[in-house]
Amino acid sequence: MIKDRLNEIHERVSLVENSHYYVDDKTIPEEHRAMPRVSSVLDRLFPVTDFVDHLRSQAAPWGTAMHKYIEELTYDTSYPVDQEFRYATDSWFDWIANSGLKVMAAEQKLYYYNPETHARFAGTCDLIGYKEYDDGRQQLFLIDYKSSSKIRPENALQLCAYTLAMEHILSGILSTGIRAQVLKLPKSAQDNPLSLKECRDIEWQKELFLSSVENQVAIEEWSSHLTKWLTKKAMKEADNGL
Repeated sequence: MIKDRLNEIHERVSLVENSHYYVDDKTIPEEHRAMPRVSSVLDRLFPVTDFVDHLRSQAAPWGTAMHKYIEELTYDTSYPVDQEFRYATDSWFDWIANSGLKVMAAEQKLYYYNPETHARFAGTCDLIGYKEYDDGRQQLFLIDYKSSSKIRPENALQLCAYTLAMEHILSGILSTGIRAQVLKLPKSAQDNPLSLKECRDIEWQKELFLSSVENQVAIEEWSSHLTKWLTKKAMKEADNGL
């Protein structure tokens, strides 16, 4: 049931010119179906210098290609990989084989929308899987891959945003908790080794991310509001005590 729901959601959500997502959901007003990327929300919270932005731009093509290879390998282990990326993909193979995870989806699109506050965002989670335990329990996992030199603190908020989105789109059918992890993959033997970190205090971090989204929505609505100032007539009435 969960996998069917994820497939349905994935078809509804599309990335528009790499700038924002569009969600084809008729229960959402048309003016709110364009949703900011989770990464865009984080960029506002954690602005970077021009130099860091330049370094990220240089590294982005490699990271994008790595994600694509792993997505293909998730469903086809014989998919050909260029030599430049084999150390990273081999590291991923070793990790996934020993993780105990059963894959549900790769590069899964997700979104969140609150009809009361109009808070909304969307993103793409690298891997969604689950584990089955001897006592019959199942546990959902959200995994985000990173190829940067280290895992950054804001990566935790990114995963907590994905957790919010998962809970939103699986409302009514989700019967288990969600664990969220970042997997840092090495580019070569000279790179820092593979590392895995898991988010803690997820409820608190979800609230923090959501409050920042709600604040951004409020500022955007304020910016587009035409009546920030009293009219001359209203000022005169105020002076006269009316």
